Amino acid sequence: MQNDYSLYQRLLVKLFIFSAVAALIPAAAVWVVLITSGTPVTPAVWSAAVISLIIVLAAAWFYLRLSLRPLRNDQAKFQGEELSSVSGEKDEDFDQLAQQTLSVSSNLKASTKETSQAVDEIATTVQELASGTDEQVKTIQDINGTSSQIFFTLQEISESITFVSESSKESIARFREGDEAVRKITDHMDVIGDHVNQSVSVVGNLGQKTEEIGSILTLITDISDQTNLLALNAAIEAARAGEHGKGFSVVADEVRKLAEQTNQATGNIRDLVNEIQEHTNQAVRVIEKGGDSVEEGKTLNHNAGRVFQNIHSGVEEMDEFIQDISTAIGEVTGNMNQVAGSLEKVSDIVSDSNGSLQNSAAVIEEVNASMQEVSSSAETLSDIIGQIQEKNLAAQA
Repeated sequence: MQNDYSLYQRLLVKLFIFSAVAALIPAAAVWVVLITSGTPVTPAVWSAAVISLIIVLAAAWFYLRLSLRPLRNDQAKFQGEELSSVSGEKDEDFDQLAQQTLSVSSNLKASTKETSQAVDEIATTVQELASGTDEQVKTIQDINGTSSQIFFTLQEISESITFVSESSKESIARFREGDEAVRKITDHMDVIGDHVNQSVSVVGNLGQKTEEIGSILTLITDISDQTNLLALNAAIEAARAGEHGKGFSVVADEVRKLAEQTNQATGNIRDLVNEIQEHTNQAVRVIEKGGDSVEEGKTLNHNAGRVFQNIHSGVEEMDEFIQDISTAIGEVTGNMNQVAGSLEKVSDIVSDSNGSLQNSAAVIEEVNASMQEVSSSAETLSDIIGQIQEKNLAAQA
């Protein structure tokens, strides 16, 4: 009988170990899933886990002591003086312990069955998570490839913008040179306009002088006409005087001839002066037209200068806009590099998680196999207890 008690003690110790393992396996599986799935574990969760572990072990230990108490009592009675008087009580305690052990064994088999089903569901979930991580890795790789294409496109755009920026700077330099040339031409046109105005003034003064010369010639013509008339009158008077007037007649005739020559020369001079006045007027008109052309050229140069200024301002604004775009593309490129680096890290993390999930699936399969062994041990325990009960009944008979 002492051997039977020792066997019961060993079986109950194994039962305690199997119960503790059965209670801890689902929690361990859940913790494996939480850790490998990347779920953040707070200190409160860790504290709850430790407390639950302590409660499970304490309950199992308390149940073990409660189950071993009848055995200890029977063992004490067995070692006492009145073995025959306690035989009935020991058999009754033994039957009660056997019934409790069978009940625990049945509960253990049911618990291991439910735990095995839960482990199967957890394994299925882990497989689904592993499949999901495979898809996530593929998606991240596709996104990484797309971001690489975007990065190369941004580099090409940046190179094009750099070329356009350099061209715009050259254009700005050319426009500045053109604007400077227009300003110089405008200054020269101003000088030419001043010279034209001076020429108009000089020619105008020349016209006034020729008009004054014409007035003087008119006066000379009048004087010559009067002189000619006086010479004619003197010749008439000399003819009346006879021999005494011959000398005076000769003088009067010479004066008349001189007056006629003077009148003829004055006419020639008048014709020349009139011709000079006509040419002077033509020169004034030509110079005035030249002045108008100079003024028009000055206006066109001023308009061209304003156009160059507007173009210059537009090109400078475009250059500033291009610089802003270049800066923005640089920032986007930097962000894309960071995104690419982050995607690579995420891909590595997901790959590691996938490997961890695969390992977790393997561990869960091993746990499931262990649960099957626990269930088999519980069945074996039930068989052993049944055999012991049969032996006990046979001994009582």
